[in-house]
Amino acid sequence: RLDYNGRSVIISGDTRPTKNMIKFASGVDLLIHEVHVGLDGSKRDSGGRPLRGAHHTSPHEAGEIFAKARPKLAVYTHIIWGQKTEKDLIDLTRDKYKGPLVVGKEMMEIKISNSVEVLK
Repeated sequence: RLDYNGRSVIISGDTRPTKNMIKFASGVDLLIHEVHVGLDGSKRDSGGRPLRGAHHTSPHEAGEIFAKARPKLAVYTHIIWGQKTEKDLIDLTRDKYKGPLVVGKEMMEIKISNSVEVLK
């Protein structure tokens, strides 16, 4: 989490959902989170998670994090796509989260002031 001049940004690395992410992301201006789109619940190993995605967050789980943390803007980064599309990612997230959401792109710029907006 980065705090500066009354503004806040939190960036996840590879992670499974944690209570600390919600705790420290609560009310931030910008929450940037990794996601594994292939973790849609369709293929589960013993223990409930596929071995290849054991250290990632699914779109449903990220949606829950976003809904509880309530950032001004949620942005996906470090996306593991599997066989899914950007529309799939958004749809799977919207199951839990209805707030502001952007799928990150290479060289995207985000301005944080009284509002949070994607410049390009």
